[in-house]
Amino acid sequence: MPPLAPRPGSSLYYAGLYCDEDTRVRALRTLNLIAVIANSFVDVQEPAVAQQKIHWWHEELARLDDNAATHPTLAACQTIHDNERLKNLCMAILSAAANERMAPATKEQDLSEQLASDFTARGMLVLDGLFGEPTPDKISEQVVPGLAKAYSHSDRLRQIRHLLHRGIPVFSNEYYEKFDLDPTALIEHIATEETHNEKIEALLADSVDKAAAVYSDIDSLLPISMVKEEPRLLPLLTLTRLRHQQINLWQKQRPNLLRESLTPTPVRKFWLTWRCMRQTR
Repeated sequence: MPPLAPRPGSSLYYAGLYCDEDTRVRALRTLNLIAVIANSFVDVQEPAVAQQKIHWWHEELARLDDNAATHPTLAACQTIHDNERLKNLCMAILSAAANERMAPATKEQDLSEQLASDFTARGMLVLDGLFGEPTPDKISEQVVPGLAKAYSHSDRLRQIRHLLHRGIPVFSNEYYEKFDLDPTALIEHIATEETHNEKIEALLADSVDKAAAVYSDIDSLLPISMVKEEPRLLPLLTLTRLRHQQINLWQKQRPNLLRESLTPTPVRKFWLTWRCMRQTR
């Protein structure tokens, strides 16, 4: 299966701009698979349908034992990843997606643990995709935990409107209660012409600030020196810096993420991408 090309001008497009073709193909195929599994239950409303999907994916992942996966995105990754490792990591992503649809976390700690499991598995798959083999422990142990936490914040904020419309609460009940809100209030705000809502603005600002705090330590998690030693990490470094740049922009301009997004200009993205490349060579 040919990898889906990233949208021109997107952060993913720029992240792959200066890496070799083999690394780009492996990474895109891996990201395609992650997206398919992570979004398996987004449009599912009936528990019976969810159970059927879980059962099908379990059978499909078991077929990796014989190198006989049938789903195009999974089959495309059989030649990239160690299949036992691939199966286990995909199971973790599938479990997190199913739990979020069927049993959303009510406490902040429970949601944090669920997201940590989900994005740790995603991070390990991405690294294995970049390397084309199991990632060295020295790299994965330093990089994955922090990046998993950072991406779990930024990616959910980037998708907040999409997730809310499909019945995914995004935040825990405990977090909503902190601002005297619930998911319905956010959905109603999207549907109305209400200009300002102090409670919603406070929730979004707090969420962005939390993400910014996590990303502030990114340079120590994925240092330039590590990428110089292992150039296959360049796309991940670039994408992470681009995500950090976007979070900083949100923190500075405070857009209403329920109604609009805000991204750096193509010139800014290209400059940061070029700078990452130059710093690592």
